[in-house]
Amino acid sequence: MEKSSHCKNALKAIVFLIIQFPAFIQLSYISRKNIEPMTRMKAGFYALEKNTLDVCIIGTSGTYSAFCPMEAWKEYGFTSYNFCTNNMGADTFVYAIKEICKTQKPQLIALDVHPFVVHNRVADWTAKDDEFMIRYNTDGYRYSLNRCAMIMKTVPDTFNKIPFYFDILKYGGGSFDYSLLNFSCKNFRKGYSNILWEEGHPAVLTDAVKPLEEAYRNDLETLLEYCRSKRLPVLFFYYPYGGEEGSDAIAYLNYIQQKVTQEGFPFLNCEEFRDEFGLDYMQDFWGNTHWNIYGAEKITKTFGRHLMQLYGFEDKRANAAYSEWNDDIAEWNAYATRARASIDRDKAEKCSGEQ
Repeated sequence: MEKSSHCKNALKAIVFLIIQFPAFIQLSYISRKNIEPMTRMKAGFYALEKNTLDVCIIGTSGTYSAFCPMEAWKEYGFTSYNFCTNNMGADTFVYAIKEICKTQKPQLIALDVHPFVVHNRVADWTAKDDEFMIRYNTDGYRYSLNRCAMIMKTVPDTFNKIPFYFDILKYGGGSFDYSLLNFSCKNFRKGYSNILWEEGHPAVLTDAVKPLEEAYRNDLETLLEYCRSKRLPVLFFYYPYGGEEGSDAIAYLNYIQQKVTQEGFPFLNCEEFRDEFGLDYMQDFWGNTHWNIYGAEKITKTFGRHLMQLYGFEDKRANAAYSEWNDDIAEWNAYATRARASIDRDKAEKCSGEQ
C-alpha cells in the first residue's frame, strides 16, 4: 500500500510539472528583455507568418547592421529577414539553420562567413566575462530540443549550463515584457538594427590563402556537410567589411571561398566588387566591421540587386497576401529618418571632440 501511495504521489508531481512547464516557458520569454537588441530580432522572426520568406540571412552583428530587409522590399519586392545575433559563433550555424527551417522554407538561406573569418566561436569563450557573448547565441531561441542541443554542444564546460538551459534563472526577478509572450513579437525592421558612427577603412586585399584554425575548419566542414545532406538552398557570402594592415582576415576569407566553391556551393564575395557599393568610409561605417544606416542602405541596394540577378525572386509588392509588408513601410521610413539623424548627431559630436 505504501509503495502504491508513493507511485501516486510521484505521478501527481510529474503531471503537475507537465502542466506548469508551459507557464514556466512563457515566464522565461517575458523575462528576456534584458538582452536587447537580440531579443527583438529573434522574437520578430518567430512572429513571421509561416513560409513567407524568400531570403533568410544568418550572421553576426555586422550582418544585421549591413542589410535592411524593408529597403530590399521597397526596391525589389522580395521578403527577407536577418536571423542574426551579436557575436555569432561559427559553431552555431547549423542550429540557426535548423531553427529557421522549423517555420520557414526560404528560397535562399544566405550565410555570412564573417564569424569564421574573425574566428568567433562560442566554445572558445571560456572566461566568466564571456558569458554575455554566449548568451547572445543561446538566449534568443525558443525553448526546444534544438536549443538544448546547441547549449550542450557549444557552451563551454567551464560554465554551469543549467542557467543556460533555463535562462529565467539569469533574467528572472525584474519586471516582465508581456509583448514577448510565446517569444513572438512583430519586428517591422525585419532584424535590422542601426549602429553608431565611426570612421572605417577598406580591407587590404591579397591573394594569400591561410587555412582556418582546426576547430573552425571542423565547424565549416560540419556546416557544409549539413547543407549538402539536407540539400539546402544556401549561398555563402561575405560583405565588403573593412580591415586593417597586417590582418589575416582576407587570407582566411580566400581559404573559405576556395573550400566552399570546391564543395560545389555558391559563394558571393562582395570584396571582389566593393566599388559597386560606393561606400564612404567617413560616413557609412561604425569601425571596420559594421555599418550605420547610410552604409546599410548602400549594401542593401547592391547586395539585393545581385540576389535578384542570381535568383530572380518574384516581386510580391502587389500581392495581397503580403500586404503587411507594405503596411510596415511607413513605420520603417520613420525609423530610417530617425536613424540618419542619430548618425548625423553622433558623427558631429565625435568629430567636434577631436578638434
